Amino acid sequence: MSATFRSVVLLGSLLLAGAARAQPAAPDDARRLIANCFGGAAIELRIGDNSVVLDAADREQVQFAMLRRYPMLAGQGFAPTDIVLWQKPGADWIYVALQADAERPGQSCFAATFAATIFAITPVLQQKYFFAARSRT
Repeated sequence: MSATFRSVVLLGSLLLAGAARAQPAAPDDARRLIANCFGGAAIELRIGDNSVVLDAADREQVQFAMLRRYPMLAGQGFAPTDIVLWQKPGADWIYVALQADAERPGQSCFAATFAATIFAITPVLQQKYFFAARSRT
């Protein structure tokens, strides 16, 4: 793993370290605890409330944008199985790149995080997954 990729992962881990403790409890079926692939703190998301797993087409678009912005990731085999768009409580929007957890079959862990605001597609995805649904209620 390159030093640059490790730096991205470390930065993401530091940004997310307190996230699980900072979020109020949600119903068990809405919570998703995601381990850090590299042994750091796990994060807890409330899927559907402040985060969403992108559909396959959106995941591919965001992954392409990530690889275009950070080309060194391609050499590291960056290929997330899922990408989550998350509004971290008290912070800005973040993309969380998930991969299969090698130590826990059938589970995912997060391999990297990215500030969502640096990607042009983010406002479109926010509208699609969050704002449009909220305006109908």
